[in-house]
Amino acid sequence: MFLFAQAMLGTAMGPFALAMITDHVIGDEARIGEALALYGAIVVPLGVLLVVLGRKYYIAVETAT
Repeated sequence: MFLFAQAMLGTAMGPFALAMITDHVIGDEARIGEALALYGAIVVPLGVLLVVLGRKYYIAVETAT
C-alpha cells in the first residue's frame, strides 16, 4: 500500500511541481531545462535527507525483531 501511494503521489506531484517551478519561479516556458535543474537540486537532497533520517528508524525496528 505504501509503494502504491508513493508511486501515485510521485506520478501526480512530479510534473505538477515542475510546471509550477517553470511558471512561477523561472517565468518562461522555453527555459524548461533550468526548471528541471532547479527541481533536481531541490528534490534530490530532500530525498537523501529523508532516507538518512528514515534509516535510523529502520535499523531500530530491524534489530528489535
